[in-house]
Amino acid sequence: EGIIKFDDEATKAAIVKMFNDFYSVTDFDRFQFICTLYSNYKEYKVDGYAFDSKDGGTGTFAQILLGFFTGEDAVLSDESCEIFKKMLIATEQYGIRYKNISDSMEATEKFIALMKEIVDAYIALDDSEQDLFDATVGVAYDTLLATYNALTATAPEIDSIPELKEIKAVLLAYLEIRDAILEDSKTANDLGYYALLFSAYEKACEKVESVLSSDNDTLIKAFHYYAYIVMNTEDEDAKNDYTKTLEAVFNMLLVNSKSYTITVTASDGTKTTHDPVDYYTAAGFDGFLEAAYDILYAYFSGNISEVSASAIASLAEDVRDLLENSDALNMFYSLNVDNIYYNAVKAYYADNAIAAAIFDAEVAYAKYVTELNDEDESGSTDDADALAAFITAFEDVTAPTDDTLLTIYNFYLEKYNSLKTAD
Repeated sequence: EGIIKFDDEATKAAIVKMFNDFYSVTDFDRFQFICTLYSNYKEYKVDGYAFDSKDGGTGTFAQILLGFFTGEDAVLSDESCEIFKKMLIATEQYGIRYKNISDSMEATEKFIALMKEIVDAYIALDDSEQDLFDATVGVAYDTLLATYNALTATAPEIDSIPELKEIKAVLLAYLEIRDAILEDSKTANDLGYYALLFSAYEKACEKVESVLSSDNDTLIKAFHYYAYIVMNTEDEDAKNDYTKTLEAVFNMLLVNSKSYTITVTASDGTKTTHDPVDYYTAAGFDGFLEAAYDILYAYFSGNISEVSASAIASLAEDVRDLLENSDALNMFYSLNVDNIYYNAVKAYYADNAIAAAIFDAEVAYAKYVTELNDEDESGSTDDADALAAFITAFEDVTAPTDDTLLTIYNFYLEKYNSLKTAD
Protein backbone atom coordinates (compact mmCIF):
# COMPACT_ATOMS: atom_id res chain seq x y z
CA GLU A 1 0.00 0.00 0.00
CA GLY A 2 3.06 2.23 0.11
CA ILE A 3 3.00 2.61 -3.65
CA ILE A 4 -0.43 4.16 -3.91
CA LYS A 5 -2.99 5.49 -1.42
CA PHE A 6 -6.50 4.10 -1.51
CA ASP A 7 -8.08 6.92 0.49
CA ASP A 8 -10.09 8.83 -2.12
CA GLU A 9 -13.13 7.72 -4.09
CA ALA A 10 -11.69 8.60 -7.51
CA THR A 11 -8.68 6.33 -6.95
CA LYS A 12 -10.87 3.51 -5.68
CA ALA A 13 -13.19 3.79 -8.68
CA ALA A 14 -10.22 3.81 -11.07
CA ILE A 15 -8.78 0.64 -9.52
CA VAL A 16 -12.12 -1.15 -9.67
CA LYS A 17 -12.51 -0.18 -13.32
CA MET A 18 -8.95 -1.29 -14.12
CA PHE A 19 -9.60 -4.62 -12.42
CA ASN A 20 -12.92 -5.21 -14.19
CA ASP A 21 -11.42 -4.23 -17.54
CA PHE A 22 -8.51 -6.63 -16.96
CA TYR A 23 -10.95 -9.51 -16.59
CA SER A 24 -13.24 -8.40 -19.41
CA VAL A 25 -10.70 -8.86 -22.23
CA THR A 26 -9.79 -12.20 -23.82
CA ASP A 27 -7.45 -14.60 -22.05
CA PHE A 28 -4.81 -13.90 -24.67
CA ASP A 29 -5.06 -10.12 -24.31
CA ARG A 30 -4.88 -10.47 -20.54
CA PHE A 31 -1.68 -12.49 -20.88
CA GLN A 32 -0.25 -9.99 -23.38
CA PHE A 33 -0.88 -7.23 -20.84
CA ILE A 34 1.01 -9.19 -18.17
CA CYS A 35 3.88 -9.56 -20.64
CA THR A 36 4.11 -5.79 -21.04
CA LEU A 37 4.70 -5.44 -17.30
CA TYR A 38 7.75 -7.69 -17.08
CA SER A 39 10.84 -7.54 -19.27
CA ASN A 40 11.65 -10.80 -21.08
CA TYR A 41 8.60 -12.41 -19.48
CA LYS A 42 7.74 -14.48 -22.55
CA GLU A 43 11.22 -15.91 -22.93
CA TYR A 44 11.42 -17.59 -19.54
CA LYS A 45 9.56 -20.43 -17.89
CA VAL A 46 7.78 -18.89 -14.94
CA ASP A 47 5.32 -20.06 -12.34
CA GLY A 48 3.50 -17.33 -10.46
CA TYR A 49 6.26 -14.80 -11.15
CA ALA A 50 3.99 -11.83 -11.75
CA PHE A 51 1.26 -12.25 -9.16
CA ASP A 52 2.57 -14.55 -6.43
CA SER A 53 3.59 -12.23 -3.57
CA LYS A 54 5.27 -14.97 -1.55
CA ASP A 55 7.84 -15.41 -4.34
CA GLY A 56 8.68 -11.70 -4.31
CA GLY A 57 7.82 -11.44 -7.97
CA THR A 58 4.99 -8.94 -7.92
CA GLY A 59 5.27 -5.63 -9.69
CA THR A 60 3.32 -2.42 -9.34
CA PHE A 61 0.16 -3.69 -11.03
CA ALA A 62 -0.09 -6.75 -8.81
CA GLN A 63 0.75 -4.76 -5.68
CA ILE A 64 -2.04 -2.30 -6.44
CA LEU A 65 -4.56 -5.13 -6.78
CA LEU A 66 -3.28 -7.00 -3.73
CA GLY A 67 -3.10 -3.82 -1.66
CA PHE A 68 -6.55 -2.65 -2.61
CA PHE A 69 -8.44 -5.96 -2.37
CA THR A 70 -6.48 -7.74 0.42
CA GLY A 71 -4.74 -4.90 2.33
CA GLU A 72 -5.53 -3.67 5.80
CA ASP A 73 -8.56 -1.71 4.59
CA ALA A 74 -9.96 -4.56 2.50
CA VAL A 75 -13.65 -5.37 2.88
CA LEU A 76 -13.16 -9.06 2.11
CA SER A 77 -12.77 -11.66 4.85
CA ASP A 78 -9.39 -13.34 5.38
CA GLU A 79 -10.69 -16.46 3.65
CA SER A 80 -11.90 -14.43 0.68
CA CYS A 81 -8.57 -12.61 0.46
CA GLU A 82 -6.76 -15.93 0.18
CA ILE A 83 -9.11 -16.98 -2.61
CA PHE A 84 -8.42 -13.71 -4.40
CA LYS A 85 -4.65 -14.19 -4.18
CA LYS A 86 -4.99 -17.67 -5.66
CA MET A 87 -7.18 -16.28 -8.46
CA LEU A 88 -4.40 -13.92 -9.50
CA ILE A 89 -1.92 -16.80 -9.63
CA ALA A 90 -4.45 -18.90 -11.59
CA THR A 91 -4.87 -16.05 -14.04
CA GLU A 92 -1.18 -16.01 -14.77
CA GLN A 93 -0.92 -19.79 -14.82
CA TYR A 94 -3.57 -20.04 -17.51
CA GLY A 95 -1.80 -17.35 -19.51
CA ILE A 96 1.37 -19.46 -19.61
CA ARG A 97 -0.49 -21.69 -22.08
CA TYR A 98 0.16 -18.98 -24.66
CA LYS A 99 3.93 -19.13 -24.31
CA ASN A 100 6.07 -20.73 -27.02
CA ILE A 101 7.67 -23.00 -24.43
CA SER A 102 7.24 -26.59 -23.41
CA ASP A 103 5.07 -26.14 -20.33
CA SER A 104 1.75 -25.36 -21.99
CA MET A 105 0.05 -28.58 -20.93
CA GLU A 106 1.71 -28.48 -17.51
CA ALA A 107 0.36 -24.96 -17.00
CA THR A 108 -3.13 -26.17 -17.88
CA GLU A 109 -2.91 -28.95 -15.30
CA LYS A 110 -1.70 -26.51 -12.64
CA PHE A 111 -4.48 -24.09 -13.49
CA ILE A 112 -7.12 -26.82 -13.15
CA ALA A 113 -5.68 -27.99 -9.81
CA LEU A 114 -5.54 -24.45 -8.48
CA MET A 115 -9.05 -23.66 -9.64
CA LYS A 116 -10.37 -26.73 -7.84
CA GLU A 117 -8.92 -25.31 -4.62
CA ILE A 118 -10.48 -21.92 -5.40
CA VAL A 119 -13.92 -23.35 -6.15
CA ASP A 120 -13.88 -25.51 -3.01
CA ALA A 121 -12.84 -22.53 -0.89
CA TYR A 122 -15.53 -20.33 -2.47
CA ILE A 123 -18.22 -22.94 -1.77
CA ALA A 124 -17.07 -23.07 1.86
CA LEU A 125 -17.79 -19.33 2.34
CA ASP A 126 -21.06 -18.51 4.07
CA ASP A 127 -23.80 -16.78 2.08
CA SER A 128 -22.94 -13.26 3.22
CA GLU A 129 -19.26 -13.74 2.42
CA GLN A 130 -20.13 -15.10 -1.01
CA ASP A 131 -22.38 -12.13 -1.73
CA LEU A 132 -19.63 -9.69 -0.73
CA PHE A 133 -17.04 -11.64 -2.72
CA ASP A 134 -19.27 -11.62 -5.81
CA ALA A 135 -19.89 -7.89 -5.53
CA THR A 136 -16.20 -7.12 -5.04
CA VAL A 137 -14.23 -9.48 -7.29
CA GLY A 138 -16.94 -11.60 -8.86
CA VAL A 139 -16.02 -10.64 -12.43
CA ALA A 140 -12.65 -12.36 -11.99
CA TYR A 141 -14.13 -15.45 -10.36
CA ASP A 142 -16.79 -15.83 -13.05
CA THR A 143 -14.21 -15.46 -15.83
CA LEU A 144 -11.86 -18.04 -14.34
CA LEU A 145 -14.72 -20.39 -13.47
CA ALA A 146 -15.95 -20.38 -17.08
CA THR A 147 -12.46 -21.34 -18.25
CA TYR A 148 -12.17 -24.03 -15.57
CA ASN A 149 -15.54 -25.54 -16.47
CA ALA A 150 -14.62 -25.62 -20.15
CA LEU A 151 -11.23 -27.23 -19.56
CA THR A 152 -12.69 -29.94 -17.34
CA ALA A 153 -15.46 -30.80 -19.80
CA THR A 154 -15.03 -33.43 -22.49
CA ALA A 155 -13.01 -31.90 -25.30
CA PRO A 156 -14.39 -32.41 -28.81
CA GLU A 157 -12.31 -33.86 -31.61
CA ILE A 158 -11.43 -30.76 -33.59
CA ASP A 159 -10.92 -32.67 -36.84
CA SER A 160 -14.50 -33.92 -36.62
CA ILE A 161 -15.87 -30.34 -36.66
CA PRO A 162 -15.64 -28.88 -40.20
CA GLU A 163 -15.48 -25.23 -39.14
CA LEU A 164 -12.61 -25.84 -36.73
CA LYS A 165 -10.82 -28.22 -39.08
CA GLU A 166 -10.83 -25.44 -41.69
CA ILE A 167 -9.36 -22.97 -39.21
CA LYS A 168 -6.70 -25.49 -38.23
CA ALA A 169 -5.80 -26.04 -41.90
CA VAL A 170 -5.34 -22.36 -42.70
CA LEU A 171 -3.31 -21.80 -39.52
CA LEU A 172 -1.03 -24.67 -40.51
CA ALA A 173 -0.73 -23.17 -43.98
CA TYR A 174 0.20 -19.79 -42.50
CA LEU A 175 2.98 -21.36 -40.46
CA GLU A 176 4.22 -23.26 -43.51
CA ILE A 177 4.31 -20.07 -45.60
CA ARG A 178 6.01 -18.16 -42.78
CA ASP A 179 8.72 -20.82 -42.55
CA ALA A 180 9.32 -20.60 -46.32
CA ILE A 181 9.77 -16.84 -45.96
CA LEU A 182 12.18 -17.25 -43.04
CA GLU A 183 14.24 -19.70 -45.07
CA ASP A 184 14.83 -17.27 -47.95
CA SER A 185 13.09 -13.92 -47.60
CA LYS A 186 14.36 -12.44 -50.90
CA THR A 187 13.21 -15.36 -53.02
CA ALA A 188 9.96 -15.46 -51.05
CA ASN A 189 9.35 -11.79 -51.83
CA ASP A 190 10.07 -12.29 -55.53
CA LEU A 191 7.66 -15.23 -55.66
CA GLY A 192 4.91 -13.33 -53.88
CA TYR A 193 4.95 -15.44 -50.72
CA TYR A 194 4.42 -12.39 -48.51
CA ALA A 195 1.19 -11.79 -50.40
CA LEU A 196 0.24 -15.41 -49.81
CA LEU A 197 1.01 -14.99 -46.10
CA PHE A 198 -1.41 -12.07 -45.84
CA SER A 199 -3.91 -13.96 -47.94
CA ALA A 200 -3.79 -16.76 -45.34
CA TYR A 201 -4.08 -14.15 -42.61
CA GLU A 202 -7.26 -12.75 -44.15
CA LYS A 203 -8.73 -16.23 -44.68
CA ALA A 204 -8.00 -17.13 -41.05
CA CYS A 205 -9.60 -13.90 -39.81
CA GLU A 206 -12.71 -14.56 -41.89
CA LYS A 207 -13.10 -18.13 -40.63
CA VAL A 208 -12.44 -17.24 -36.99
CA GLU A 209 -14.90 -14.35 -37.12
CA SER A 210 -17.50 -16.72 -38.54
CA VAL A 211 -17.07 -19.04 -35.55
CA LEU A 212 -16.95 -16.35 -32.88
CA SER A 213 -20.01 -14.55 -34.25
CA SER A 214 -22.03 -17.76 -34.33
CA ASP A 215 -24.39 -18.92 -31.60
CA ASN A 216 -22.65 -22.30 -31.43
CA ASP A 217 -21.23 -22.58 -27.92
CA THR A 218 -19.44 -25.84 -28.74
CA LEU A 219 -17.52 -24.20 -31.58
CA ILE A 220 -16.61 -21.13 -29.55
CA LYS A 221 -15.42 -23.09 -26.51
CA ALA A 222 -13.38 -25.46 -28.66
CA PHE A 223 -11.70 -22.49 -30.36
CA HIS A 224 -10.81 -20.89 -27.03
CA TYR A 225 -9.91 -23.72 -24.73
CA TYR A 226 -8.80 -27.03 -26.20
CA ALA A 227 -5.14 -27.67 -26.95
CA TYR A 228 -3.87 -30.00 -29.64
CA ILE A 229 -0.79 -30.47 -31.82
CA VAL A 230 -1.21 -28.39 -34.94
CA MET A 231 2.02 -29.33 -36.67
CA ASN A 232 3.17 -32.87 -37.41
CA THR A 233 6.82 -33.26 -36.55
CA GLU A 234 9.20 -35.78 -35.01
CA ASP A 235 10.96 -32.97 -33.15
CA GLU A 236 9.63 -33.08 -29.59
CA ASP A 237 10.52 -29.41 -28.97
CA ALA A 238 8.58 -28.42 -32.07
CA LYS A 239 5.62 -30.49 -30.91
CA ASN A 240 5.60 -28.63 -27.63
CA ASP A 241 5.94 -25.32 -29.41
CA TYR A 242 2.80 -26.00 -31.43
CA THR A 243 0.72 -27.70 -28.75
CA LYS A 244 -1.66 -24.79 -28.64
CA THR A 245 -5.31 -23.92 -28.76
CA LEU A 246 -6.72 -22.61 -32.01
CA GLU A 247 -7.07 -19.25 -30.29
CA ALA A 248 -3.40 -19.20 -29.21
CA VAL A 249 -2.11 -20.05 -32.70
CA PHE A 250 -4.47 -17.53 -34.27
CA ASN A 251 -3.28 -14.79 -31.94
CA MET A 252 0.32 -15.74 -32.72
CA LEU A 253 -0.64 -15.23 -36.36
CA LEU A 254 -2.07 -11.78 -35.57
CA VAL A 255 1.07 -10.71 -33.74
CA ASN A 256 3.38 -12.13 -36.45
CA SER A 257 1.46 -10.41 -39.25
CA LYS A 258 1.98 -7.06 -37.55
CA SER A 259 5.76 -7.59 -37.49
CA TYR A 260 6.16 -6.97 -41.24
CA THR A 261 6.52 -3.66 -43.05
CA ILE A 262 6.06 -2.58 -46.64
CA THR A 263 8.05 0.20 -48.32
CA VAL A 264 6.14 2.18 -50.92
CA THR A 265 7.87 4.40 -53.47
CA ALA A 266 5.84 7.36 -54.76
CA SER A 267 6.15 8.71 -58.29
CA ASP A 268 8.47 11.46 -57.02
CA GLY A 269 10.80 8.85 -55.51
CA THR A 270 9.72 9.43 -51.92
CA LYS A 271 9.66 6.22 -49.86
CA THR A 272 7.34 5.55 -46.95
CA THR A 273 7.05 2.53 -44.66
CA HIS A 274 3.69 1.06 -43.68
CA ASP A 275 2.07 -1.73 -41.73
CA PRO A 276 0.95 -3.97 -44.63
CA VAL A 277 -2.35 -5.02 -43.04
CA ASP A 278 -3.42 -1.45 -42.33
CA TYR A 279 -2.14 -0.31 -45.72
CA TYR A 280 -3.91 -2.85 -47.91
CA THR A 281 -7.08 -2.74 -45.79
CA ALA A 282 -7.29 1.02 -46.29
CA ALA A 283 -7.02 0.38 -50.03
CA GLY A 284 -9.94 -2.06 -49.90
CA PHE A 285 -7.69 -4.96 -50.86
CA ASP A 286 -8.32 -7.25 -47.89
CA GLY A 287 -11.36 -8.84 -49.54
CA PHE A 288 -9.37 -9.76 -52.63
CA LEU A 289 -6.63 -11.38 -50.55
CA GLU A 290 -9.16 -13.47 -48.65
CA ALA A 291 -10.86 -14.57 -51.87
CA ALA A 292 -7.53 -15.43 -53.51
CA TYR A 293 -6.27 -17.68 -50.72
CA ASP A 294 -7.51 -21.07 -51.92
CA ILE A 295 -5.97 -20.72 -55.37
CA LEU A 296 -2.73 -19.09 -54.25
CA TYR A 297 -2.13 -21.70 -51.56
CA ALA A 298 -3.02 -24.53 -53.93
CA TYR A 299 -0.25 -23.27 -56.21
CA PHE A 300 2.20 -22.90 -53.31
CA SER A 301 1.49 -26.43 -52.08
CA GLY A 302 1.68 -28.00 -55.54
CA ASN A 303 -2.04 -28.74 -55.82
CA ILE A 304 -3.12 -26.16 -58.40
CA SER A 305 -4.48 -28.86 -60.71
CA GLU A 306 -7.09 -29.73 -58.06
CA VAL A 307 -8.66 -26.25 -58.18
CA SER A 308 -12.03 -26.05 -59.89
CA ALA A 309 -12.54 -24.13 -63.12
CA SER A 310 -15.26 -22.06 -61.43
CA ALA A 311 -12.82 -20.96 -58.73
CA ILE A 312 -10.31 -19.85 -61.37
CA ALA A 313 -13.07 -17.99 -63.22
CA SER A 314 -14.23 -16.24 -60.05
CA LEU A 315 -10.76 -15.04 -59.07
CA ALA A 316 -10.00 -13.96 -62.64
CA GLU A 317 -13.11 -11.79 -62.48
CA ASP A 318 -11.91 -10.32 -59.18
CA VAL A 319 -8.62 -9.42 -60.86
CA ARG A 320 -10.47 -7.60 -63.65
CA ASP A 321 -12.50 -5.74 -61.02
CA LEU A 322 -9.24 -4.34 -59.63
CA LEU A 323 -8.94 -2.28 -62.81
CA GLU A 324 -11.76 -0.11 -61.47
CA ASN A 325 -10.04 0.55 -58.14
CA SER A 326 -6.67 2.26 -58.51
CA ASP A 327 -5.70 1.83 -54.87
CA ALA A 328 -6.47 -1.90 -54.89
CA LEU A 329 -4.71 -2.32 -58.25
CA ASN A 330 -1.62 -0.68 -56.78
CA MET A 331 -1.76 -3.14 -53.88
CA PHE A 332 -1.86 -6.00 -56.39
CA TYR A 333 1.59 -4.95 -57.54
CA SER A 334 3.02 -3.42 -54.35
CA LEU A 335 2.56 -6.72 -52.50
CA ASN A 336 3.76 -8.78 -55.49
CA VAL A 337 0.41 -10.54 -55.65
CA ASP A 338 0.74 -10.43 -59.42
CA ASN A 339 3.79 -12.71 -59.29
CA ILE A 340 2.14 -15.57 -57.43
CA TYR A 341 -1.27 -15.07 -59.08
CA TYR A 342 0.02 -15.31 -62.65
CA ASN A 343 2.34 -18.17 -61.74
CA ALA A 344 -0.71 -19.95 -60.34
CA VAL A 345 -3.07 -19.45 -63.27
CA LYS A 346 -0.37 -20.22 -65.83
CA ALA A 347 0.41 -23.41 -63.92
CA TYR A 348 -3.29 -24.26 -63.95
CA TYR A 349 -3.26 -23.86 -67.74
CA ALA A 350 0.07 -25.64 -68.06
CA ASP A 351 1.53 -25.79 -71.61
CA ASN A 352 -1.35 -23.68 -72.91
CA ALA A 353 0.28 -20.99 -75.04
CA ILE A 354 -3.02 -19.19 -75.65
CA ALA A 355 -3.66 -18.90 -71.91
CA ALA A 356 -0.15 -17.54 -71.32
CA ALA A 357 -0.65 -14.96 -74.09
CA ILE A 358 -4.01 -13.85 -72.65
CA PHE A 359 -2.54 -13.36 -69.18
CA ASP A 360 0.45 -11.50 -70.60
CA ALA A 361 -1.98 -9.17 -72.39
CA GLU A 362 -3.88 -8.67 -69.12
CA VAL A 363 -0.66 -7.67 -67.39
CA ALA A 364 0.07 -5.19 -70.18
CA TYR A 365 -3.41 -3.68 -69.94
CA ALA A 366 -3.13 -3.34 -66.13
CA LYS A 367 0.19 -1.55 -66.63
CA TYR A 368 -1.54 0.83 -69.02
CA VAL A 369 -4.33 1.52 -66.51
CA THR A 370 -1.72 2.09 -63.79
CA GLU A 371 0.02 4.67 -65.95
CA LEU A 372 -3.29 6.42 -66.62
CA ASN A 373 -4.02 6.48 -62.88
CA ASP A 374 -0.70 8.18 -62.17
CA GLU A 375 -1.87 11.79 -62.03
CA ASP A 376 1.68 13.14 -61.82
CA GLU A 377 2.55 11.49 -65.14
CA SER A 378 -0.79 11.95 -66.95
CA GLY A 379 -0.34 12.31 -70.72
CA SER A 380 3.31 11.28 -70.57
CA THR A 381 5.13 9.10 -73.04
CA ASP A 382 4.81 6.31 -70.44
CA ASP A 383 1.06 6.26 -71.13
CA ALA A 384 1.63 5.90 -74.86
CA ASP A 385 4.31 3.24 -74.37
CA ALA A 386 2.04 1.24 -72.06
CA LEU A 387 -0.83 1.46 -74.54
CA ALA A 388 1.42 0.32 -77.39
CA ALA A 389 2.66 -2.59 -75.26
CA PHE A 390 -0.91 -3.75 -74.62
CA ILE A 391 -1.91 -3.51 -78.28
CA THR A 392 1.20 -5.44 -79.30
CA ALA A 393 0.61 -8.07 -76.63
CA PHE A 394 -3.01 -8.66 -77.60
CA GLU A 395 -3.04 -8.40 -81.36
CA ASP A 396 -1.69 -11.91 -81.97
CA VAL A 397 -3.75 -13.61 -79.25
CA THR A 398 -6.00 -16.37 -80.56
CA ALA A 399 -9.53 -16.85 -79.25
CA PRO A 400 -9.54 -19.80 -76.83
CA THR A 401 -12.09 -22.60 -76.50
CA ASP A 402 -11.96 -22.78 -72.71
CA ASP A 403 -14.94 -20.89 -71.24
CA THR A 404 -12.99 -19.09 -68.50
CA LEU A 405 -10.25 -18.02 -70.87
CA LEU A 406 -12.82 -16.96 -73.46
CA THR A 407 -14.47 -14.64 -70.92
CA ILE A 408 -11.12 -13.03 -70.16
CA TYR A 409 -10.26 -12.87 -73.86
CA ASN A 410 -13.54 -11.17 -74.79
CA PHE A 411 -13.09 -8.60 -72.01
CA TYR A 412 -9.69 -7.54 -73.35
CA LEU A 413 -10.78 -7.87 -76.98
CA GLU A 414 -13.30 -5.14 -76.30
CA LYS A 415 -10.58 -2.98 -74.71
CA TYR A 416 -8.25 -3.72 -77.61
CA ASN A 417 -10.79 -2.76 -80.27
CA SER A 418 -11.69 0.44 -78.47
CA LEU A 419 -8.10 1.53 -77.85
CA LYS A 420 -6.88 0.43 -81.30
CA THR A 421 -9.54 2.60 -82.92
CA ALA A 422 -8.70 5.57 -80.69
CA ASP A 423 -5.01 5.09 -81.32
